[in-house]
Amino acid sequence: MYKAHLVSITTVGSVPENLKGFVNFQAAYEGHDVDESEKVALLVIEGTASYVVIFLEREKSVEEIENRLALQKAEMTSDTRKAIAGNIGTRPMR
Repeated sequence: MYKAHLVSITTVGSVPENLKGFVNFQAAYEGHDVDESEKVALLVIEGTASYVVIFLEREKSVEEIENRLALQKAEMTSDTRKAIAGNIGTRPMR
């Protein structure tokens, strides 16, 4: 399994330009409009240039995220899992 490491938890509007494409792609894939104040987690898959975007307000559980990552043969590190768990379903940062 590849390890998924937390890069950042931030708002969509604060995502660095070079990573915005990943956010837009994931939003389109999930079929929703992006709100600049929406809270997201950015994960990078170890040994790759692949980023995973998690829209934290839309997630119901860490297990749901883990199941999606498993389809990509990836798993969160324990530190990433703890950070994500503490931010699922939370309101945007202001």
